[in-house]
Amino acid sequence: MNKDTNSLEQILDKLQSKDFQTRHQVMKSIAEYREINAIPNLISLLNDKDRSIQISTGKALGEIGDSQAVPSLIEALLGDDEWELHMLRKHLDEEATCVRQQPYSRH
Repeated sequence: MNKDTNSLEQILDKLQSKDFQTRHQVMKSIAEYREINAIPNLISLLNDKDRSIQISTGKALGEIGDSQAVPSLIEALLGDDEWELHMLRKHLDEEATCVRQQPYSRH
């Protein structure tokens, strides 16, 4: 295991924090860097008991923009009530537009 892998694991461990703000900040960072290796960890949070975590997770997955998350996002959308469904669809539409407009570069 290299240093980058260890760093990612430490960041992913923070997704399990009991602190609401920590979890949201970690998801925001993961999404900002489009960290594809974090997708399985994020997918597991789509069923979190905290609805705001579910929504933030959907947003983060949408921002990452990798197709491996699509089946889980669809499943989450089908299981949500109307308000959550509307908000997640709206965000995913916005993110899809942003992803199509931005050139992709992986550093």
